[in-house]
Amino acid sequence: MALYVYSKSRVDVCIPFAEKEEDCTVYVIKVSVGEVWWLVKQRYKNFDSLHQQLVLNHGIRKDLLPAKKILGNKDPEFIERRRSDLEIYLKKIVQFLEKALPLEVCSFFEFEEYEVYSLVRKMAAELYLNGETKILSGQTISMNPLQLHAVTQKIQLPRSPVEQLNREQDFAHVLDFLANIESLEIVGNRDFYRNSNLILNSLPYDLSAFKSLKHLCFNGANVSSLMCARSLRNNLETLSAHSCGLKTVIEVLVCDSVHKNLEVKIDSPYVWRELISLDLSENNLTEVSPAAVCLVPKLRRLWLNCNALETVTNLSSLSALESLNLSNNRIRQVPNLHTKLGNVKSLFLAQNRLTSLDGLGKLYGLVTLDVRSNKIADLETVRPVAALPCLEDLTLTGNPVTTVLDFRTKVLTMFGTRAGEINLDNEKAMQKELDTVAVLLALSNSAKKMVLK
Repeated sequence: MALYVYSKSRVDVCIPFAEKEEDCTVYVIKVSVGEVWWLVKQRYKNFDSLHQQLVLNHGIRKDLLPAKKILGNKDPEFIERRRSDLEIYLKKIVQFLEKALPLEVCSFFEFEEYEVYSLVRKMAAELYLNGETKILSGQTISMNPLQLHAVTQKIQLPRSPVEQLNREQDFAHVLDFLANIESLEIVGNRDFYRNSNLILNSLPYDLSAFKSLKHLCFNGANVSSLMCARSLRNNLETLSAHSCGLKTVIEVLVCDSVHKNLEVKIDSPYVWRELISLDLSENNLTEVSPAAVCLVPKLRRLWLNCNALETVTNLSSLSALESLNLSNNRIRQVPNLHTKLGNVKSLFLAQNRLTSLDGLGKLYGLVTLDVRSNKIADLETVRPVAALPCLEDLTLTGNPVTTVLDFRTKVLTMFGTRAGEINLDNEKAMQKELDTVAVLLALSNSAKKMVLK
């Protein structure tokens, strides 16, 4: 990210070309500060407005700007001459005002989008007006890595000796705001930012200024850009990472460590001591390692949907786990799942490749089971879950078995006297269905008695 105060000798501006926009000529300015560059589009009238301010406030000569022309100003040769003259003008302005570029020049070059001090000043002014309202609303605050990187840089650097601030632009407004945020979403991007050579997901940042943070979500961001998560591990309650390209769970849990293959101990500094919810949906996960599970001992909710998992393993040590989402993966079988999950209450296995529910018959604490859109075709493979004493919600929609004649009645009959308590495919049994179930149960009991005689 650009840092003008420490890159003055490496500041350059040029106008490589001009182009047409809505029947007007715009001049494309390339601003370079150190290794960072970006493009800004300005019309001649914007140059003229800037020049008037510089003449009035900073002693720039009136004749420095190329003269305005009414007729023939769309002639290609004239546009090329003006482009060259405007480039010379900008270079002279930067050279003359190099010690401390005025706010007018910074704004003209759009420093507030790319340069640390300018971006932070812009944030401070906005938060001075509505920061308290945002905090009181309790809403999740969205920030991008560029903003977080700028704040991190500003904290680490001394105040610029030439920085001119008013009350609204005081950095304290930013620090106060960040210190009170409880829910933060980091929205990343893998592409170049606007018209620059900056890539948001390549910018490192620290979250130490977020003193009250309880909920953190990475959305399309690079989790490894977080330089230190030490303070988060003691206070964070929910952690999410969507569309971040993760291949293993450990990547996010030890995001601030260079070495991902750690020997985890109960007193490890990488343990997330208060984390109760972990959502890593929409990534490329292929497994859950034992080391990762040990880092979240209090986890109650684990969302791993929309990944590439083929098996359910290494979750048995999550003794507090209540809700598990494994939907939209590549799971074909779930043998003896009770030995791998413990006392889970809600299980989501929709959009996998299951053909049977045989492995779920001993999840005695299960209350909700969603296995919609799998490949379950045999009605008898559903019977094991009908014996679960706590099951209340069962979703089978989208499986071949739902095309069986009188499917609902036959499944409800498997639940016996509990048929009236079951939500099957999000619907309670109608009285007509319950009457049919009662008849079928009576016939079944009668047949059993006949066999015994």
